[in-house]
Amino acid sequence: MTIYDSSTWSTNEQSSRILNGNFLWFRLFIETLLRMQNTDDNQRKLVELFQKKYVGNDIQTQIIKEFEQTYTSQTVLWRYTRNSCIYKILNKALRCQDFHTLIYFQTFITDIDSKLRYLRDNEKTTSILRVYRGQFISIEEFQHLSIEL
Repeated sequence: MTIYDSSTWSTNEQSSRILNGNFLWFRLFIETLLRMQNTDDNQRKLVELFQKKYVGNDIQTQIIKEFEQTYTSQTVLWRYTRNSCIYKILNKALRCQDFHTLIYFQTFITDIDSKLRYLRDNEKTTSILRVYRGQFISIEEFQHLSIEL
């Protein structure tokens, strides 16, 4: 038995309810990832994922090899913001809510979270720090955005 009769909800209310539910489930999933125990196997599986997706791409293969050999939690933000397969795969998985792929990134996501928390707690700035990342968009998309804003 429910308190609300869902048949009387408007399409917008149903859409908002679904979006809010999806957001909460996704947030719960990310919180679970952050609390999971990190293992050495996580990085190996992540490297294997990169290698499968970028077989034959010499530039990305070199970046993957470098990641495998020299990754530390101290370099996580640099690696994430670098123009590489790591950024591309992680952002696509986050946008699409690809839980399977995000599990491979568990250690990486945990390291990002830890580093950002550390910076927030230890930076001696009193103002808000804004950071930006460039994004290529088509001319049509830019014109549409210009009209909307």
